[in-house]
Amino acid sequence: MRSLLFAAAAALTLTSVPEAAAKKDEYVSTGSLDIQVCNRSGYDAFIAVISRNEGGWLASGWFRVNNGDCNSVATTNNLVFYLFAEQVGDMDYVWAGDFEQCVMRPGPYDIRVNPNAEVCPSGMTTEQFRELEAATWGTYSWYLTPCGANTAPDERRVER
Repeated sequence: MRSLLFAAAAALTLTSVPEAAAKKDEYVSTGSLDIQVCNRSGYDAFIAVISRNEGGWLASGWFRVNNGDCNSVATTNNLVFYLFAEQVGDMDYVWAGDFEQCVMRPGPYDIRVNPNAEVCPSGMTTEQFRELEAATWGTYSWYLTPCGANTAPDERRVER
C-alpha cells in the first residue's frame, strides 16, 4: 500500500510540471548549437539567454548587440533555449515571449538556474523569455526586427 501511494504521488508530481519545462530535457544531446542574435531593429539591444550545458541550465546576460550586428550569445548542447531582448536605454521596448524567468540587473551575470523555480533568487527579477527550438545542430540566428515589420510577432520590438 505504501508503494502504491508513493507511485501515485510521483505520478501527480510529474503531471504537474509545465509542458514546456518537461520538454526541455528531451533535447539534450552531444551536439553543439551556437546561438546568435542578429539585430536589424534600428536600435541597439541587450540580450539575456538561458541555455543548457554540462547537465544544467545557465542564465546569462546582458550581451549588447548593436543595430546591424550579429553576435554569438551562447553555445549549448540542447536544441531548446530561451532568449529575451530589450532596447538599450529604454527598457519599455522588448522582444519577448511567454516563458517567465529570472534576470539580474545590473549585469553582467552568468549563473546556474532551475527553469522550473517559482521564485527568483535574491537580487533577481523576472522577464518574459521566448522559447526557441533549433531544428538541427550548428548555428541558430534570432533576428530582432523593428515594430511593424513583416515577421513573426514575437520577433518584433513591442512596448510593454
